[in-house]
Amino acid sequence: MKSFNFDYYLDTLKDYIKKYRTMPNMNTYYNNLFIGRWLNTQKRIYTLGKKENGNIIYNNHIIKKENIDKLESLGIDLTYEDKSQKWNIKYNLLREYINKYNDIPLSNTIYNDVNIGAWLHIQFIIIDRGTFNEDGNIIYKSNGIVRMMEKYQYDKIKEIKDLYFNKNRFDGTFEDKVDLLKEYLEENNNALPPQSTVYKGFNLGKWVGVIRNAYYNGIKLEDGSIKYRTVLLTEDRIKLLMTTNILGKFNLCKNFSNDKWEAKFNELVKFLEEHNGNYPSKKGEPSEASLANWVLTQRQLKRRLDENEDMKSNYNYDDYVERMNKLSSINFKWKEGRDYSDDWNSKYEILKEYVEKYNVFPVAGSYYKDYAIGNWLSSQRVVFNNGIIDNGYYRYKTILLPIYGVEKLDRLGMNWIIKEKDFNSKIIDDTEKMNQKRRLLISKLNQLTMINKEFKSKDDIKEIDNKLRLSLK
Repeated sequence: MKSFNFDYYLDTLKDYIKKYRTMPNMNTYYNNLFIGRWLNTQKRIYTLGKKENGNIIYNNHIIKKENIDKLESLGIDLTYEDKSQKWNIKYNLLREYINKYNDIPLSNTIYNDVNIGAWLHIQFIIIDRGTFNEDGNIIYKSNGIVRMMEKYQYDKIKEIKDLYFNKNRFDGTFEDKVDLLKEYLEENNNALPPQSTVYKGFNLGKWVGVIRNAYYNGIKLEDGSIKYRTVLLTEDRIKLLMTTNILGKFNLCKNFSNDKWEAKFNELVKFLEEHNGNYPSKKGEPSEASLANWVLTQRQLKRRLDENEDMKSNYNYDDYVERMNKLSSINFKWKEGRDYSDDWNSKYEILKEYVEKYNVFPVAGSYYKDYAIGNWLSSQRVVFNNGIIDNGYYRYKTILLPIYGVEKLDRLGMNWIIKEKDFNSKIIDDTEKMNQKRRLLISKLNQLTMINKEFKSKDDIKEIDNKLRLSLK
């Protein structure tokens, strides 16, 4: 019969309960163990198994009597809740919705007090991105969370997707999408569609957002085209877009009315007075975390505008000047007060200790010394592969990686290649590490050339070029 290293799992479970004062859920991954799935397995054996001499046996699994006592001593309810029954209830509700409306629900659809749209959206993600295991079930791993879909569930969801998901899918040309937008504008008093708008089977709101973002934030090419990531707006396309109001200026103040912004501003002033000038933290109470996000938004917006003067002409910048001045009047800190370099070094030391102890890099979801070191390491890979060099850092969105940090991580044996399903990242040898570094540094050099506005002359770029090439020898 299959046996478990029961005490090892039990000690990990005790540690989790002591730390978080709650029981793990099905998808909990803690200290490199799927502790939630293990506990669920114990419950399933206990509830569905048969008793023999005080032990409980189910499908070649066994829980000994003394181990049952250990679990019950923790106050654990060993009643097994069959997840497949819950799944079947939601699936039947979905079929009821489809029979009633002859279509699948949108991701925000609530039907009979159940967010059936969000549930279906998750099912689609599992079958699109998951992989089959030996039992024929689908396993999907993301950010340390593991979801499983049984084979019969996969067949049912796949059938719905094949029948309905592409039923109204709009595969028209760029010109067809502009015509669809004009149609929508005519029906809605020339108001642009919100991002969640699906019009005649096409996610028109999302498409409009992508086009506007590319137009205002993209790089202007010599032929007059604008390129932003994978989006290319040729001159002809831009002229076509000009026949609509899609390229109207962004309103910097649209997310907060004057009254709401003033309320947040006054809330910040009060918070600073009560906390001796310390700013709110995202880790605080919900109200404090909300205020911290608002503060971050103000900082990000100012930094974004300061870095790109062209954006000031594209946005309703004048409407925002008054707000920035008001924040400056209270000596608002436009940059966070902490030393990011010290913060990075402290996390690096945690990582270094982890690698020296286990001789392996932590995977996403791994905790060490009460810190999510696995997620932090993943973020360093992301910023190095996708970021640009800015003022001594690789910067990608809100993530920073000091340039000197790359060398420190290299010495540790860092694998910079991003693997979506890499759950066993090993320390790589020097040859492979240098090959990765060569490819990535050349990519960084190309980025530096594209954003040469950060340097005073071409000589500065040549100097960077020589430094990078020397580092590759």
